[in-house]
Amino acid sequence: MGTHSGATRSPRAAITLAVVLLSVGAAAGADAGGAPQSLEGTENSAPSVTGYGPWEFGMSLEEVTAVEEYAPYEPVRASMGGVETSSGPLADGVKSISFVFNSADELYDIRVWYDIGDSYEEAVGALHRAYMHLEERFGPVRAGSGFRLDEGMSLEDFAALMPEGHEPSGDEVSFDDYIKGGGEEGVNTNPLQLRLGPAASLHEAVVFVSYATIRPTTMRIVTLYYRGTEFLE
Repeated sequence: MGTHSGATRSPRAAITLAVVLLSVGAAAGADAGGAPQSLEGTENSAPSVTGYGPWEFGMSLEEVTAVEEYAPYEPVRASMGGVETSSGPLADGVKSISFVFNSADELYDIRVWYDIGDSYEEAVGALHRAYMHLEERFGPVRAGSGFRLDEGMSLEDFAALMPEGHEPSGDEVSFDDYIKGGGEEGVNTNPLQLRLGPAASLHEAVVFVSYATIRPTTMRIVTLYYRGTEFLE
């Protein structure tokens, strides 16, 4: 499988664009620095997830940006007043983390961007790292609506399970070239997606990973979502 490399885009511009492309699709589906996210529970009860890293659901914009270890935070217009950071000790090759707030200025959506680019191999590697994140924190991982993945899968075994349609076909063009050619209206805003999530039910949160292929381009996006259901509108 070949690697596709497109023109270099700024991380902030890519994050903004990815938010636009995935907002609708992610809404339907419902650690920084290696530190564990806020997670409570026992082996006999579903975990109660109250946030990710140092950020708690329900925090205000001021409280989120007061976590100075990850400053500076930049506005993300596409996420309705949200902010994102690509600073600080981001673990597992994470490129950026963005934060979305409800109308009461309460944090309800944390998006951890593992990969935004044109390489299929890099995207599968990022998806594997996100799978390991889920397994380490929540135990067994399921794909789609219930297929449970083996535990401790290697990158090679994981890549072999990728469904048809995500691999390069040879007909795609780089996202940047596509946009430069005036094709933005033809970008699929409901992209081909693969989802992973904890096999166990969680309390007060929805956690899942989305791997999206933006046809007809080579762009692939891997995002880990933490959503606080108490603060959803």
